[in-house]
Amino acid sequence: MSTHAFRLTATFAAALAIAALLSPVIAAQTPPGLPDPARLPSRPGLPGPGSPTAPPRDVSARPPAPKGTGAVRGRVVALDTGLPLRRVKVSLRGTRSPEGVMTLSGPDGTFALDSLPADRYELRGSKPRFVDTALGSRRAGGQGRPFELADGQKIENVVLALATAGVITGRVIDDAGETVAGASVSPQRYRMFNGKRQLTPSGRPALTDDTGAFRLFGLPPGRYYLSAKSEDLPQFTMETTTGDVTGYAATFFPSTVVAADAQAVDVVAGSESPADIVLVPAKLAKVSGTVF
Repeated sequence: MSTHAFRLTATFAAALAIAALLSPVIAAQTPPGLPDPARLPSRPGLPGPGSPTAPPRDVSARPPAPKGTGAVRGRVVALDTGLPLRRVKVSLRGTRSPEGVMTLSGPDGTFALDSLPADRYELRGSKPRFVDTALGSRRAGGQGRPFELADGQKIENVVLALATAGVITGRVIDDAGETVAGASVSPQRYRMFNGKRQLTPSGRPALTDDTGAFRLFGLPPGRYYLSAKSEDLPQFTMETTTGDVTGYAATFFPSTVVAADAQAVDVVAGSESPADIVLVPAKLAKVSGTVF
């Protein structure tokens, strides 16, 4: 045996002897039921036994989210009486914060929107029975006038006047004079699109009740054209091959299928305008052919 091999064998034997002497000491220091820390497997990304542990992150050291220093304060009143309006939804939307902020007016009609960042804003107020109104609009339900708010600026004594909304009431009747339940009535107004004057929906539609009555509310003052459509139409089936099938066409007030012949209903703020609609009967066509 060479001298180097003898030295390695002697060193290995000495290491085994030392480990045998230390094993009782390690076993005595390890609590019963717990694995030996020296034999625990190390996971990737986690410190192993004896490795330095990273200190916890200090969340309090993060800078708080910046808040604005501007404010808009005022009150909401009724346009016709000047009396304060409570529980009006006052919303403020900016060009850089489209989600906006909202508050409700108090018993005296006052409102306050604080901690606002600098931006270009539009202020609106809405309440049932009143027309949704934007600050600076020249007419009820019209476009508002945005305003600039600088850092630290306080805009006080803002007055937002809401007009009382108008109402259109009436009944939908068929050609035999019977009331029609479940008919959809839609208010429409003429607007300009691409240089053309077109009827467009303006307001929430309403369904007639079991007496054929409908009520369209929350309408800004103006001129409206009503259209009614019965949802109870006969349906074709595969067995329908002969005979005429009739139903009711979409009808404009008072009783026409031509939009140009429809009569207008003038809505005044705070008043009800009557309008009964007589549906126009029409034959339902059947189209047949071959699909290639």
